[in-house]
Amino acid sequence: MLRRAGGDLEAARLLLGQRWPLVGVVLFAGERHQNKHASLPAAAKMPISRAQVVYASAPVKVAYVFSTSGHTASYKLGKMILPQLEQGNHGVDVVGMFFFDDNTYLLREGDPIGERLGRVAAERGMLLMLCDQCALERCLAEGEIGSAVPKGTVAGVRVGCFPDLYAALASDPPDQVITL
Repeated sequence: MLRRAGGDLEAARLLLGQRWPLVGVVLFAGERHQNKHASLPAAAKMPISRAQVVYASAPVKVAYVFSTSGHTASYKLGKMILPQLEQGNHGVDVVGMFFFDDNTYLLREGDPIGERLGRVAAERGMLLMLCDQCALERCLAEGEIGSAVPKGTVAGVRVGCFPDLYAALASDPPDQVITL
């Protein structure tokens, strides 16, 4: 995906240092807007108002937190997010999902949505984690709070609390966390 930082070359340089690799610089000549490409060093010598920097953005990484009870996981995840993930057109890299309350039931072994999500997670290395207390209350985990293990869930599911979530995502942290 290409993005443009119009006009302010200095701001573009700061952005480039943050996250986006430089693709090229488009220079505009006069009112006709003739496109000519220049390297970053050449563009640095041009008047700022005449340069438009084009850079490629890395895919945004997101983590979803399913905390709202009701139709959230089965509808928003099952009918919107999951089909897009399966088709490869969700538009972001999903690095993890964390489930609270009755949303944890979605990851029961044999649940059609949960099984599909488990396959996608395995293919992409995506974290699927249940709140440990929520999972214990719903017989989706066994053991004690802080050391519970999944029970009767789709393959690859983990159980934990926020510190466990943070640790699990530390090697591939999300740019954004979306709570549904």
